[in-house]
Amino acid sequence: MNESVDGGSQPVQVLRRDSYLSQSESAGQIDNTSQQQQQQQQQEDELIPLSYYNMKQDEPIYTKARIIITANLQADSNEVITYIEELNQSILRQDEEDDFTGILLLQSNTMLNLLETDSELLENYMKQLYYDSKDMENFPISNIKILLICDDIRNILFTSYTSQVLELPEEKGVDINSEGSISDIVTQIYQNFTDLSAKINAIEDEEKRNDEFNNLINYSTFLPSNNRINQINDDTYDILNIQDYMDIYCSPLSSKTLSDITKKSFNLY
Repeated sequence: MNESVDGGSQPVQVLRRDSYLSQSESAGQIDNTSQQQQQQQQQEDELIPLSYYNMKQDEPIYTKARIIITANLQADSNEVITYIEELNQSILRQDEEDDFTGILLLQSNTMLNLLETDSELLENYMKQLYYDSKDMENFPISNIKILLICDDIRNILFTSYTSQVLELPEEKGVDINSEGSISDIVTQIYQNFTDLSAKINAIEDEEKRNDEFNNLINYSTFLPSNNRINQINDDTYDILNIQDYMDIYCSPLSSKTLSDITKKSFNLY
């Protein structure tokens, strides 16, 4: 089962590869006993999206999602930024420049992309990213991992999207093996981004706020270093890669099985 961990005051879904794939592989192999049917019904009740409850109560439906993607660079940083910007533009709806918000952070050989957008656009975005990774010659990134996904979010962290190439201070002697579980480590990264958001959004002057957002080097303590991302991306850790994502979210499973595997909502305010 997924680990649900507390990111400060917010629960976070860390995408553990083993738990998702074990559920996917066992789908359809459940015996029709009354006990198992009861367990399945209980799981379905737990996995109903937040938006379903909102529709029942005539409340607003929250369709935004947030994802954190990491990868290793296989090209110059400018080439990676160009590719991501072209990917964004290919998915954007006409005249909707604010469809994507978040941070694209590039360092010496790693990328971290925190992206907030509509759930439908996110699905299209991830599909295109996957197909590009398979079809494009000299694809500029590799080892794409999905650290977490937050569904049905009510508030976005950032009001625009920024791409920045930074040389953050090196974390000398960092060893994430000694820092707890991978869920704890990813949760701390997420919490740091929420703290960064609160700090920047607290700036009242809009021009100064935008300047600060576009100069994240001033907030390096909130951002994961290059060697930290490298260690997280190491295959030692059982984090979903983009192929796993496609197998889970975009495979031709029945809607019931898909719901069982993927539709758990986390209320991130």
